[in-house]
Amino acid sequence: MFFRTRQLIRENRVLLRFYLLFAYLVLLLYLCLQMELTHRWIAVSLPGFVAGLVAWFLSVVGMDAQAFGTTVSIVDGLSFRIIYHCTGLFLMSIYASAVWAYPATWLERLLGLVLGLPVLFGLNVLRLAALGIVGKYFPQYFDLSHEYLWQGLLIVFVLVLWVQWRDRIVTGRGQLRLAT
Repeated sequence: MFFRTRQLIRENRVLLRFYLLFAYLVLLLYLCLQMELTHRWIAVSLPGFVAGLVAWFLSVVGMDAQAFGTTVSIVDGLSFRIIYHCTGLFLMSIYASAVWAYPATWLERLLGLVLGLPVLFGLNVLRLAALGIVGKYFPQYFDLSHEYLWQGLLIVFVLVLWVQWRDRIVTGRGQLRLAT
């Protein structure tokens, strides 16, 4: 039994390294986002920037929306505040951790971040705008959309985006196969 376990670990060394490095990087980025200096920048600057983008997007699609600091107000609708948890940073840190942990070249990793992070940021702005629309026209579904629907969709999207990066950009595919 012990010999078989050692053999499986040895045969799956690359896969195990990916899992451990991914977990370490997620934890490290999470802790970095909680640091006082980082937290102060995120809590003050980024939510206001995101609120402005959400209000702009809602205006583009024909809604009368404005941003006041970190609050997005929709005329004859609702107002909602963007907090730093709503900026998409945690979502982007999970994606970045998966890209950095995967056995790829530095250029492939950099390309994955340069292409993937703006997509996730834009998707998060779209998510918040969609929540504004749901809140105005279907307020009874706002909490459901915010707490469950979009959370699940974002997790699936991060996974799909990461798999697309791995399949289309990384040339050394096949390194993370489970040996049995």
